[in-house]
Amino acid sequence: FLFFLIGFTDDIFSLSAVIRLVIQIVIALWAWNMGLRIDNIDISWLDIPKIELTTFLSSLITTLWLVGITNAVNWLDGLDGLAAGISLISFVGYLVTAIHFQQLFICLILTGLIGTILAFLKYNKHPSRIMMGDGGAYFYGFYLAILGILTPINGSQNFQFFIPLIILFIPIADMAFVILSRIFQNKSPFYPDRRHLHHRLINRGFNSQKTVLIICFASLSLFCLVLILLGFLPKN
Repeated sequence: FLFFLIGFTDDIFSLSAVIRLVIQIVIALWAWNMGLRIDNIDISWLDIPKIELTTFLSSLITTLWLVGITNAVNWLDGLDGLAAGISLISFVGYLVTAIHFQQLFICLILTGLIGTILAFLKYNKHPSRIMMGDGGAYFYGFYLAILGILTPINGSQNFQFFIPLIILFIPIADMAFVILSRIFQNKSPFYPDRRHLHHRLINRGFNSQKTVLIICFASLSLFCLVLILLGFLPKN
């Protein structure tokens, strides 16, 4: 709700990027302090012992994840139905994961979120009648970040970090590319430009509808990869 308020306020008053980022970090740290945290990383499938994080690393990684994913989804909200479509596929990926790990409560949350996006997409697809705005993008983005921590945890409380990384690969890769390319050109990471994936596809001649379909199909392919990997993961 607090992340939604930040975005909604920005929609109305156009807050500076620095102010938004500072408030997001404060909220993310508060969420970490309340128990929403990444405490370990399970890579036992590589025959490497589970990595237990120190308090500092746990707070740092959790905050970077919560703030980063939220803004990555917001940055995708540049075409009709794009951010909503990616969020829908990602939530379905989480739902399958939650079913695999027998997380009933998370399944209920995800079912509700999927329902809201399906209803929203009816009016957000091209040509859109309503827009998500920063408020909606922050709301869904923060939920994707939260559930990216809570969902890929098996019965032994081990965090399967690669699951949310695969499901959210497109927004993560898009944000990483944009930020690094801006920095390498001595520009601010918050400098607005047309470096995002959807902008580059449009510059290559695809219209907005085909661009959304291409990116969503790529996201759906990653979802299928998660289905395959879940078959090799124990439930506890």
